Amino acid sequence: EDINLIMPTQPIEGVLGLSKPIVDTPRSVTVLSSDLIDSLSIRNSEDIARLVPSTYSNFRFGLQGNVNVRNVTSDFYFRGMRRIDPQGNWRTVFAANDSIEIVRGLPSPIFGLGRIGGYMNFNPKTARLGKTGKYL
Repeated sequence: EDINLIMPTQPIEGVLGLSKPIVDTPRSVTVLSSDLIDSLSIRNSEDIARLVPSTYSNFRFGLQGNVNVRNVTSDFYFRGMRRIDPQGNWRTVFAANDSIEIVRGLPSPIFGLGRIGGYMNFNPKTARLGKTGKYL
């Protein structure tokens, strides 16, 4: 039993682009579920750097910076779609995500070119019903 909600039981699609359980993927992955984000009160990139191995965050003039994975600024994906790299500092609300996947190493060839350090995949919360796609 996983009382701390650390190991996800559902298949993760954002790691390899395929819907596979996290145990069957050949990558080093940390998945922060919404329950884990709430229970550990993760609010900024410094909190992620304290929890996820091989990551750190720099601060410029007291503002939070990007999350670096394996000493390289990480790529950013939202629901598996790559987004523009935020240069310098950016502000985000980590509690507004359903889950955050931090993958160490190269992205899957399905995602295209990426940085060798790793990437973060944000799955924001939505007001939709399961797999039907209807709004509440």
